[in-house]
Amino acid sequence: MTLLAFLQMEAGVNKFTVIVCPTKRAMAVTVVLFVIACCSTFEVAAGDRTVSVKCPRVIHGTIGEETVIRCPMKAPSDVRLKGLNWKAPDSQFYTLGHSSVDQGKGGRFEVGWDKDKMEVWLGMRNTQMADEGDYKCFVRTDSGYVGDDEDSCGVNLKVTARYTVPTVWSVPQKNLEEDMTVTMYCMAEKGYPRGTIHWFDQYGTNWTSSAIMTVEQTTGRWFKLTSTFTVLRASSSSSFYRCKVIGGNGQEEGTAELNLMFREPAKSTQKWSNNSIAAVVVVTGSVSTGILLLLLLKRRRPRYDEVHKGVPEHGEENEKDDAERE
Repeated sequence: MTLLAFLQMEAGVNKFTVIVCPTKRAMAVTVVLFVIACCSTFEVAAGDRTVSVKCPRVIHGTIGEETVIRCPMKAPSDVRLKGLNWKAPDSQFYTLGHSSVDQGKGGRFEVGWDKDKMEVWLGMRNTQMADEGDYKCFVRTDSGYVGDDEDSCGVNLKVTARYTVPTVWSVPQKNLEEDMTVTMYCMAEKGYPRGTIHWFDQYGTNWTSSAIMTVEQTTGRWFKLTSTFTVLRASSSSSFYRCKVIGGNGQEEGTAELNLMFREPAKSTQKWSNNSIAAVVVVTGSVSTGILLLLLLKRRRPRYDEVHKGVPEHGEENEKDDAERE
């Protein structure tokens, strides 16, 4: 009698079910199944210890600040790291445990891995424009090796620099009049990579398409942005404008506001000089005084006539006295 073994998989565990078979042919089948079972057991064990690294495709670093490239690693909890290397865009390698040996970059780079978080990383201090480019990690463990042709180990570093606070002004700058043509300017510099400037009025309307932007790049690869926006008929009822600087990464980096300064309307029109006004006041006062005196005299005249009515004149009274005496 021969034992015939059948491989049975339950919850990922290999088990054998033994059945008694009366044929000799079953022995050969038993041997084959036994070999398959052993191979299957080995593959399951090896698969559980697979090591993989997944880096982000793109990260952004800011010039002058610290940048850290972090790549999560999938591996058994008891994995042992045997080697870690990072390749920089200039083909220079940075190795775990030798980060202080940094040729030509001032010891700015540091390599490491965090077993608790299960990630490998590359840090750089004082990020520079020259650091921009493709990086790749190479990981060697007791469970396998990751690197070489695997795209998951590569990451592209894009370096950015914030633009200065924008400066905004207008020509003419003040004493504007209604329906006057006014040109506004907005300028920001020392940014990287190339950005844009957007214009908005006080109602939130975007006028960027009506503006003209010029871009200058200095020898240090910095960008200077200047945007010109012209209003053909300016109005004091719509005098507020705003310009926004958008960095190369698409993020807003600064805002400046401008309130057009219109000429204040005159409260009254002064056609006469001060001397003329004084003369008019004097004449008017004199005339008024004369009129008042005349009115007073007219009011007193009837009273005078009334008092002296029936009273003889002085000559007539003397003549009557002389006649009586005779």
